[in-house]
Amino acid sequence: MIDILKKRYKIINLDGRSNYHTHTYYCDGKNSPEEMVEQAIKLGFRSLGFSGHQYSDPDKDYAMTEEKESKYRSDIIGLKEKYNDKINIFLGTERDYFSDESSEFEYIIGSAHHLLVKNHTRATYPRKIEDEKTEGSNGSRNSHNSDDSLLNMVDVDWSPEIVDKQVKDFFDGDYMAYAEAYYDFESNVLEKTRGQIVGHFDLITVFNGAGVDDIVMSNTSELADVVMPGGEVSGDLKNGKFRVNIFFDENDSEYKSFALRSAERIVERFINNNRAKELPKGFPEELGEVIDKTGLPIFEINTGAMAKGRRSIPYPAPFIIEHLAELGVPMIINSDCHDLRFLDYGFKELWEKYNA
Repeated sequence: MIDILKKRYKIINLDGRSNYHTHTYYCDGKNSPEEMVEQAIKLGFRSLGFSGHQYSDPDKDYAMTEEKESKYRSDIIGLKEKYNDKINIFLGTERDYFSDESSEFEYIIGSAHHLLVKNHTRATYPRKIEDEKTEGSNGSRNSHNSDDSLLNMVDVDWSPEIVDKQVKDFFDGDYMAYAEAYYDFESNVLEKTRGQIVGHFDLITVFNGAGVDDIVMSNTSELADVVMPGGEVSGDLKNGKFRVNIFFDENDSEYKSFALRSAERIVERFINNNRAKELPKGFPEELGEVIDKTGLPIFEINTGAMAKGRRSIPYPAPFIIEHLAELGVPMIINSDCHDLRFLDYGFKELWEKYNA
């Protein structure tokens, strides 16, 4: 267990006046950086951090190319100067597990949108990733140090149909095995990305339904169409309200143990490697002060899936937030914004919940 001072709900920007997970048209966002800045100023933000998806081989469809990254850097630096009397702007990135680590940014959100599984005789779906078989990670993409020459890439958040197919192909339909593999992979996300902020920690739940909130279905027969064998349904048959987890039960004790163990490992590795002393030049002051004081990484409370209508709760789930709070791990509310209309999505509700 991590031996640190326990403090309840250490949320850095609980006033909702900053956001550090922002995407623009340089990757998979809708708006320009300047449009995002102008919206942030209208909302009364003190800080806005941009976190364009850094290039990685599996993410060609939505990550920045080398050319776009160069333009992205230039644009953000120009906006820092243009609006320096109105708002603090930061040049960050969301770095995937398979991104190149060579580029310098003012802060890094470390995320895992995929996981790797070894060759499987029943595998039919995922793309293959060549393994360079290096002695240790050299920072280049796709060096995985596996004994196998080929590893299978599993996409966590592409679509529910792909997730279901992958679980059948690689885990014999066992969603708990899939969850265990995901959280084991996630445990090393900050070490691999050299990040300071953990992005959407339990992304594996993105297509799993409404989380712990109730949803309404007009006909109970609809449940059979959406709930998989590993899913879970509970609720009141009389009023048609149900809590539905499509693929696996997020209240299952085994599932919870995978998630909490992974979160603890991320924190322990950050501490053991003294990563708090490796903050990049230009790192946001309000985040740096907390990391310097605690020696711990930051987990984001991410409202992005809520804005897209995929979840009724943020990442991570309440039981994970509760555990992080008990451990004294700092957290920050981020919107994972891809559309300026949702730059502060859910912030007011979270303020009311955690400021009570």
